[in-house]
Amino acid sequence: MSRQIRMTFRTMGIAMSVVGALAGCVVGPTNSSYPQPQLVAAQKDANARYTQTLTSFIAFASNAKSDSRARILEAYQGVLYQYSLAAVSYVQLVYPSMQALPPALQPLPAPAGTPTIADVDRDYEHMLGMKVAMWDIGTAALWGKTSKMSIPRYRGAISPSMPVTPPLPPFQDARDPKYARLVAMTKQVEDAQTAEFEQKRQADSREIARAINAPKGSSYSAPQQQQGVQRWCTQSGGGVIGRVPC
Repeated sequence: MSRQIRMTFRTMGIAMSVVGALAGCVVGPTNSSYPQPQLVAAQKDANARYTQTLTSFIAFASNAKSDSRARILEAYQGVLYQYSLAAVSYVQLVYPSMQALPPALQPLPAPAGTPTIADVDRDYEHMLGMKVAMWDIGTAALWGKTSKMSIPRYRGAISPSMPVTPPLPPFQDARDPKYARLVAMTKQVEDAQTAEFEQKRQADSREIARAINAPKGSSYSAPQQQQGVQRWCTQSGGGVIGRVPC
């Protein structure tokens, strides 16, 4: 069991790095929204509760005995539930003017009783939908990505962090088509978001490089205009720097 649990965590490192980097990307907004202090506090609390729930689940599941199946499923469903609350809190912070949560961002119901494998699989699939919707809203608010919802730019001094992706559901058979579908969906979402982040990183790097190199060059448009003025002012030669019109 512990080996299977560890296997499900393999994508979390990538997810955490991308989420952390996204949280640092706030650039000079124009149409922007200032975060409300109560929403900032609520998001921090929700993310902290989720992180604690996830950490406790990992520790418990990695050392659980074979007769702990029901308790592991209950704990795992609690992880997904806390993730859904953290995702909603994140969206409400970066997009406070949103009138109502779309179906993809509806939080999961509070756990009640011992769930089945089908229950946690269904909740996990809903979590993936929340992850996609949260990413789209976050990139629009923090990066200025074009969105159908006309999301204003987020203008907080410190950017919020998205909750990291939970592990895949436990007690699964890799040969089961239903589980294979969840694995494929997870990979598709992670690959798409990682690729989008990498494109953004490269674009930012090019923009920074242009900003650094621009003052040093003299062969581009603005420096060429200056050289032309100087040649006209010093057409008699002598190396004089023409600072006033001739």
